[in-house]
Amino acid sequence: MQAMDSNRAQTLEVKGLSELHDNEVMRWILRDDTDRLLIIPLLDQADPIACLVFALHDIPDSEEAVFQNLASAYAMHVAMVHRLLREREEKQHAERMLTESRELYRNLFHNLGAAVLLHDLQGHIVEVNNKMKELFGFEEDELLRMRFVELRDEADRAAVYAARRDAVLERGTLRFESTFVRKSGARFTAEVTTAALDLDDRVFIQNIIRDVTEQEQTVLALLKARDDAQAAARSRATFLANVSHELRTPLNAILGYTEAMIEECQDTGNEDFEQMLCKVQRSSNHLLSLINDLLDLTKVTAGGFTFENRPIDIVNLVRGIEEVAQTLVKKSQNELIVSVPSDIGTMRTDDLRLRQVILNLVSNAAKFTVGGTVSFIVTPFIKNEKAWVRFSVSDTGIGIETDKLDDIFRPFSQGKPSISRIYGGTGLGLAVSRELTRAMGGELFVESAVGKGSTFYAELPRSKL
Repeated sequence: MQAMDSNRAQTLEVKGLSELHDNEVMRWILRDDTDRLLIIPLLDQADPIACLVFALHDIPDSEEAVFQNLASAYAMHVAMVHRLLREREEKQHAERMLTESRELYRNLFHNLGAAVLLHDLQGHIVEVNNKMKELFGFEEDELLRMRFVELRDEADRAAVYAARRDAVLERGTLRFESTFVRKSGARFTAEVTTAALDLDDRVFIQNIIRDVTEQEQTVLALLKARDDAQAAARSRATFLANVSHELRTPLNAILGYTEAMIEECQDTGNEDFEQMLCKVQRSSNHLLSLINDLLDLTKVTAGGFTFENRPIDIVNLVRGIEEVAQTLVKKSQNELIVSVPSDIGTMRTDDLRLRQVILNLVSNAAKFTVGGTVSFIVTPFIKNEKAWVRFSVSDTGIGIETDKLDDIFRPFSQGKPSISRIYGGTGLGLAVSRELTRAMGGELFVESAVGKGSTFYAELPRSKL
């Protein structure tokens, strides 16, 4: 056997590798019958990776088979060594990846913003992160000598721990609140999210612990603030009720005397004095209306209103409102249109409060509309599979700007300051009407366009929800 020059061997090797199939051994005859090549493929899991090229010179045919067997055995050995080297390299790569993954996990574990603790099924702590040490005040070696139940401040800790451990093993995860004890002895409430982990054929319990003491204190503070606000609202309602009583008593006396004096002026023909008394009467009525609205708003927002819930005939209710509404709209030369189905039937609500809401809407429509139309329309409809009634009041007046639609339902707000100067009013009527509507189980809302008019909708269930 003689070595061949490298260029020629490389050419033959490439050519041989491309033409070999499976374990086929190819012999090529070069120059003459005494000079031959033996090419044997190197296989890795049936895939050819290279080939061995042997130059044969002056080998008898009788020895050729023996040489081929030796060469094949050598090729198998070389392929096995290659495979072992590859597997070793892959193993080393996998170990490097595993080491990097573990290092990444430990970095994430220890730098996590939440306290994390891992313990076995007997409760022995096996791993903690930095936040855990910070939360409890222990060093890592101290925690690793402890059991999880030693950190908790609960009666019958062992039984509670066993029950929760069994629950998390059954469900996979569990969330609960518990009281814990720091190294200093201070107690705090924490929310614990627990999960079962299968690591290296062993089951561990992972606990993510979050201190909720501050959150609970915030909730308690909010509850106290709510209670204080409700108490203040009740006190305000009581105060206004007392003040309104003190104001309404003399006002009613003033109105009574004024009405009597107006009648006397009419009898005696004293028109100048009658006009002055009429101004006193209008101002007194306006002040009385303001006091009533303020008292109603305070009562309904403080929950001090008592509502009736009795059956009423809707058509009769509408006809009664229509009589009063006609007087309101005619003051500004408006036309009133009323529409209600004759077969609309009955509903259960407080008819006096519903009448108050609708008349307030009609009064507003008439105030902001001159020489136009005010429409009062009643329609039944279905909402969430329940029977409701919609009372809508429309006008062709000045309308409301879109960005002011929410403002008009706030107490003492009329959208623009100029509205109050031109049209009067206190801005309490719509606030009272919305609160009354909501207290009866319904809702009051508006649609409007500047220069075209507004439509207010008071929607109420046929029976209070």
